[in-house]
Amino acid sequence: MPRICSLGLLLFTLIIAGLLATNTLYAQRQPVPRTNTPPARTNTDNNQQNTSGKFDRSRFFVEGNIGFNFGGGFGFVSASPVLGYRFTNRFSAGAGPIFEYYRFSSYKGRVLGGRTFARFQAFENLFNTGGNLFLHGQYDFLNYKDNNLYEEKAATAHRLPVGLGYGQPLGRAARFNLMVLYDMLYNRYRNSDIPIYNFGYVYNGFIIQGGVNFGF
Repeated sequence: MPRICSLGLLLFTLIIAGLLATNTLYAQRQPVPRTNTPPARTNTDNNQQNTSGKFDRSRFFVEGNIGFNFGGGFGFVSASPVLGYRFTNRFSAGAGPIFEYYRFSSYKGRVLGGRTFARFQAFENLFNTGGNLFLHGQYDFLNYKDNNLYEEKAATAHRLPVGLGYGQPLGRAARFNLMVLYDMLYNRYRNSDIPIYNFGYVYNGFIIQGGVNFGF
């Protein structure tokens, strides 16, 4: 009889111990309840949140060409501003309108269009002067209209100038750019009845562009 009681007591003790162990394991597996207090954010996290997915205003820049010439019965006005953005320290792109007006005696002509471009900085700080050598490519869509031979004519042309350029800083917010490009779509016989197609800054397909770049 005492032996049976001892076995019963041992069995009862094992059951109680098993239940306690089960409750302990179950409690350990329960997820920690969430609190209403969010984790503290560091300054780094705040900066990343403020700039993530947004354009950096300091990376925008404006450049282009503005020119005019009057005298001796000849008149010329040109404006092609461009708004660009530096996606990285080496790669930038942008777009802008094109306007040109020509007048010589009774001849009048004008050009309206648009331009997009991409630019890659190939070599930086040449000769320790801060100047950069870059690759440049652009696409121009142009609409020509003039009164050559006293007859109104209109034509549409596409240009694809590619080439090299050099940029030299002018202080902290400005840069002078000079580019030598070649129009891959040039055809001297195309639109031969509209003289301004082969006039101005185009010479046998070569284009020289220069201007000042201003950052924000």
